[in-house]
Amino acid sequence: MRFSKKNINFLIFAKKYNAFSLLKSYFKNRILVYSLIQLMILPKDKTGLELFRKCIEKKLYNRLRKKNKNVLSDYEMVKRGFSPIPAPKIIWLCWFQGFENAPELVKSCRNSIYKHCPDFKIIEITSHNFYDYVDIPEFI
Repeated sequence: MRFSKKNINFLIFAKKYNAFSLLKSYFKNRILVYSLIQLMILPKDKTGLELFRKCIEKKLYNRLRKKNKNVLSDYEMVKRGFSPIPAPKIIWLCWFQGFENAPELVKSCRNSIYKHCPDFKIIEITSHNFYDYVDIPEFI
């Protein structure tokens, strides 16, 4: 096979922009034919290349979404605030001076938590019991 200057320029371009690994990944993801058709249809300017990139991106996203439906549905649940893993029902309250010495606003908030969250375990931390929950090294 004879290499013309045009062929050599293409090979340099393909190597510089990693085109062969891109084609390999398109083949691996079964979108090589789709990408070649898109390249033939779309214009060869900057806008056309951006449309091509978006088409390929959407095709890959849909393929991954279909292949990983269970994982993505869990991810979307978490993203919307619904966790598939139930969070522990614990509320931590801290007032180092002790809640009996707290201002009325803090006492009111504390009472509200007890009133509105009866099924939660509420842990109160004060200066007397915080060493039960933390280990602070001697050098600190």
